[in-house]
Amino acid sequence: MQITHMAINKIISMFVIALMAGVIEELLFRGLLFNSLLSFFYHNKNRLLIAGLISSILFGCMHLINLTHQPLQSTVDQVIFAFTTGIILIYLRLLSNNIVWCMVLHFFIDFKPVILTSNTGSHNISLVKVFLAVLPLMILAIICLWLFNRHYVQTNK
Repeated sequence: MQITHMAINKIISMFVIALMAGVIEELLFRGLLFNSLLSFFYHNKNRLLIAGLISSILFGCMHLINLTHQPLQSTVDQVIFAFTTGIILIYLRLLSNNIVWCMVLHFFIDFKPVILTSNTGSHNISLVKVFLAVLPLMILAIICLWLFNRHYVQTNK
């Protein structure tokens, strides 16, 4: 369904849900949790990588709540996608040193008609295909985060 064919109240609802998710989830996961993990792993030279991975794993796992209203496969798809997105958003936060860009990207990821349905995962795609489609992006994002951490360690010796 295209946005141009939707009723204005649905577009407004979609906007509000995407905005709230973008702001609240980013403040929680790329703000509070990530900063807390950075403090916890302060003496570890890989603290950016570790904090980024843990906060992304927890961000993905948070989507398990969707099991209450959608099938297991859709939820697992969301967990995989959210974990990968979490790594990308951590990397964006580190690159920009600003959480606002994470909020904006998160908003645009969520601002789609499917957010108004009770099943926001993939419907007819096998879990293996979803994982294989996201795997290259996941690996690339982890490598970028690792390289950023390595550069940070080298410049702060």
